[in-house]
Formats: sequence, structure tokens, C-alpha cells
Amino acid sequence: MDFTDLNEYYSKKISQTGNLMSRQLKRQQREADILAATIKLLDERSFLDLRMSDIAKAANCSMGSIYSHFSSKEDLLLGCADVTCRMRKSVKQRITEMALPPHERMALLCFFLWYDDDQNPGHYRLQQLAMNPFVWERASSQRYLAMNKFRNEVYAWMKLICKELLEQHSTMDYSEELALELELGLFACTWGLFQIKESGFEVFNKVLSAEKAYAMHKRQIKRFFSSWDICPDNFDERLNTLEVLARELVQEKLLN
Repeated sequence: MDFTDLNEYYSKKISQTGNLMSRQLKRQQREADILAATIKLLDERSFLDLRMSDIAKAANCSMGSIYSHFSSKEDLLLGCADVTCRMRKSVKQRITEMALPPHERMALLCFFLWYDDDQNPGHYRLQQLAMNPFVWERASSQRYLAMNKFRNEVYAWMKLICKELLEQHSTMDYSEELALELELGLFACTWGLFQIKESGFEVFNKVLSAEKAYAMHKRQIKRFFSSWDICPDNFDERLNTLEVLARELVQEKLLN
């Protein structure tokens, strides 16, 4: 092979590589468009009422294109849930960078999750469906692993904060099991009460308006920490400050 042939060979290879990258980028963009269209539709209607033909129309693509990216409706739902989860990644980084004691970082995250779900009920319902085994068991392993990886990152991050808090505690010896109890107990205070508020059952609607539910949530956060003998000075005042900060973080996320 002479130099002319060699140049032609590499030019052809570069062209093929460029075409391949172009196709990959187009495929990634099409998948992003499908996810965005689905998330928007889910703000308007329930997952049970959503048809794949509606998504194809909204994303300006064919049904075949959707199924080339997502193996099932459940796979698409899990993809949407993964997107909405990752939209919170910048908030996690912001809280990490704040000069707050560990219990305040934990409380701030809970307040943020509450307000963010309140502002984005469609995203909240996505997360609820994504946690249902009947949904994620019907999704592709690739989609499930991607979502599980992100959730593991969040739990690992919270675990470090719990470790920091327990190591500062004068009467408790740190252990992974204790840190897990602290972490899951605090999340349960937030997610459990919010789920009851959002259930739509009349018995809860009568006694648990949006404002009452949030005020109860704030009291539960305080009682939870008190049960762990974490009772800092001016805690009520600090919780009010964290509440304001959580609302600001939600607004920042909406602008990003």
C-alpha cells in the first residue's frame, strides 16, 4: 500500500468514524426527546392513561423508534424516573458545599425533597411507580441498573453524613447499622407523610391539607432528631431557616 492508498484508507476510516459518532449523537438526542415528551405528558395525565402512540406523536417519531430505545412502557417509565432523579444532582452538590452541621444538611435535604415533589407532582408519581417491583421488573436490566446506581450514590452520600453526625455524638458509638437506621428513619418521616398527603383518600384530605402536612413534617423532623438525643440550641429557628433555604434550592433547580 503506497502513501496515496494509505491516505485514502485513513480518510475513509475517519469518515466512517465521524458517521458513526453522528449516528450515536442522533440516537442519544432522539432518546432524550422521547424522555422529555413523556415526562411532559405525564404532567398532564396518569401513566395508566398514557399510550405509546401519544408519546410517538409528542416526540415526533414513530412507534418503532420508541421501541428501538425502550423495550416496554415500563422501561420508558424507568428511564423518565431516572431523568427526574438526576435533575436533583446539582442540589446534592450544593448541600454538600454548604457549611452546615450534618443534622442540618439532612433536614435540608428532607425539606427540599418535600417542596420539590410538591412543585412537581408528575415527577413524584413517576418515582412512586419506579419503586414498584411490578414496574421495574418489567423494565430492561440496563435501565434498572442505571437508576439503581444513582440511588446507591445518594444513599452512600447520606451514609457519610450520618457517620459524621454519629461520630460527633457524645453518647453513641458509630456503626454502619446505626447509620442506616438513622438514614432510613429520617427518609421515612418525609416520604411516608408525603405519600399519605398525596394519596387522595378523603379521610386524609379532611385532616391533612398541604400546609398542615408540611407543618407536621417539620415537627416530625424535630421529634426524630430529639429521639436520637440530637437537640441543638435554637433548633426551631434553624428549621425555619432551612425551610426558606429549601424553597430557594427548588427555585434554583427549576432555573437550571
